[in-house]
Amino acid sequence: MTIIQLRYFNAVCQYLNITRAAEALQVSQPAVSNAIRDLEEELSVKLFYRVKKKMAITKEGEFFLDKSMQIVSAVDNLSASMKEMAENSSLIRIGISPIFNTLYFPQIISSFRSQYPSIKLSIEECGSLDCRAKVLNNELDLAIAVTNDITSPRLNTRDIISTRLVYVVSKKHPLAGHTVINVEDIGDSPMILSGSGSYSNALINNLFKSRGMQPNVILYSDQVTSVLRMLQGGIAGAVTYMGFSALDDDLVEIPFAQVAPYIRVGLVEKQDEFMYSDMTEFIDFIKFNYDKK
Repeated sequence: MTIIQLRYFNAVCQYLNITRAAEALQVSQPAVSNAIRDLEEELSVKLFYRVKKKMAITKEGEFFLDKSMQIVSAVDNLSASMKEMAENSSLIRIGISPIFNTLYFPQIISSFRSQYPSIKLSIEECGSLDCRAKVLNNELDLAIAVTNDITSPRLNTRDIISTRLVYVVSKKHPLAGHTVINVEDIGDSPMILSGSGSYSNALINNLFKSRGMQPNVILYSDQVTSVLRMLQGGIAGAVTYMGFSALDDDLVEIPFAQVAPYIRVGLVEKQDEFMYSDMTEFIDFIKFNYDKK
């Protein structure tokens, strides 16, 4: 029994005429006749009988038609699903904050593009909190984001690196000599903070609030070039991540004393979500390259 035989059988049941069924299927009449005969021989039942040169379905044929239609429908649905997977699997939608993209991942993502040119990466820059929300809403397939505070059972995390939250200032800034810094040290000094969808924004605002203070934020920005431009003037400091000072020799970074020493950054995906093979390839590639560091 084959799926083609079932399709031929269903068509004959629809038209109750082998010639018309063959025309609808765009095959020869003998092909349809042979398929029905082979089915009847295999099943040891009569599927049709003829009354005054007209075809009619037997009781056995009616039972078989019901099951046959279910099977053909299931096969068609499966085929459509697999085609959809093939179309979608070559595009991975990834969310990542601009600072992580600049400091930790540009070379590795570039290497992945070179090694797997058939897999398309759609990179959306957004803060960690926004990226994670978009994964939950199926707007992104994966996020590279802070994982410290994730409690949702709907998200899976795979930690990749650890970093620290630091206060970055120009060497001529009044706070440049500090080895560690507290929000009390910053006080009302002009500050640059990431946008509202970022982990660092929420953490620092909560920290100031817990001390009964309000940060003097003169710029909210996730764009590295904008932050660098403001820092180079020595007017403000920026809350960002370890390694930022390497972008400019005139900058120094000071770790926060009141923040957990290590912030985990990893891959975030939706719990129990179907994972295409290309996505698995990307995850394995990222983890393998960071394991070697």
